[in-house]
Amino acid sequence: MHGKVTFDDGTPLTMGMVVVENQNNMARGEIQPNGSYVIGSLSKRDGLPAGEYKVYITGAAKVIGTKPNGDPLRELLIEKKYTLPDSSELSVTVQKSTKYDIQVTKPATQTLL
Repeated sequence: MHGKVTFDDGTPLTMGMVVVENQNNMARGEIQPNGSYVIGSLSKRDGLPAGEYKVYITGAAKVIGTKPNGDPLRELLIEKKYTLPDSSELSVTVQKSTKYDIQVTKPATQTLL
């Protein structure tokens, strides 16, 4: 499975991981600086078993400072709903070779992690 992650204005999401999962499988692919990703189940390009998958995105946050305890303070780059499988509203039917482009929205207000 492969595709591109972009915002609704067409600019690419430049970081994070696209994760796909169902009750039998979970796999992920790193989002490249141009927004593209490739997902495999055991290796980067080996594909996924056919089936229905929930899709979500993790790690799409930039460091903007430091918390009082020394941990990094991050700002989420996408709406929080896209970060969880049950709220992302994204799903895909995987077949032999599946291209799945994803469009996300930026948060309306700053979301800190």
